[in-house]
Amino acid sequence: MKGLLVLLKKEYQQSYKEFKLFWLPIVFLFLGISQPITLYFLPEILKKLGGTEGISIIPIQQSGSEVLSATLSSQFDQLGMMVVVVATMGTILSEKNNGMLDFILTKPVSEWNYIISKWLANFSIVAIGIILGYYASIYYTMIYYSAVPLITSFWALICFLLWVGWIISLILFCSTFFKSQGMVALITLGVFFLLKLVASFDLAINIINPAMLSQQAINFLVTEKWNATVTGSLIFLISTAAILIYSSVIWIKHRKYTIHA
Repeated sequence: MKGLLVLLKKEYQQSYKEFKLFWLPIVFLFLGISQPITLYFLPEILKKLGGTEGISIIPIQQSGSEVLSATLSSQFDQLGMMVVVVATMGTILSEKNNGMLDFILTKPVSEWNYIISKWLANFSIVAIGIILGYYASIYYTMIYYSAVPLITSFWALICFLLWVGWIISLILFCSTFFKSQGMVALITLGVFFLLKLVASFDLAINIINPAMLSQQAINFLVTEKWNATVTGSLIFLISTAAILIYSSVIWIKHRKYTIHA
């Protein structure tokens, strides 16, 4: 446990030096605030720009839950996840390439502690950003639209954060396995968009699709009902996340990587 805490402290110090502790939450705060404000003022903005000449705009009366659902789907689960990939894709890879990983493992530190510290540090920073942006979005949604059920929004957030945790596990695995940041980003985003594409269809395989957790969160905000596949998706998500983390540990333990000069 002491070794894990030491590594966690190192991760947070590194994030502080790279300003990731600041800019990542700010990005999600911006994403969360921009959705309800943009939707509310869009007709007026178009009118000011002269883009509605000869066109009558009928404002769509959306509920607060629908607006928050749109924030989660179009901002956090698309732009937000791309930002997360860019921010974390070099987490392990950079330390492999500069020799820092081998140096760290000469200390009384286990491979498990190393990977878990990476996961906890990255997930906590991303989660803080998402929580700030999410509740900022709720605040402005309640101002411009209508109240959002707080219990419903809380469980939707928890469900979405589980999906984010899985993405972090995938990024760490790719950062351990591959030798370039471009490949890490390509594979991670490829898997991400493939799973999201499959989740958009009503397919039986979605019962084991981790991306269904984000879809469940988005739908739950509007319907306040969980889909029957939520249990299967949750079990598969946790299982595959554990496999990804375990594989990363084994890969590092046996030094199955090359160090670039």
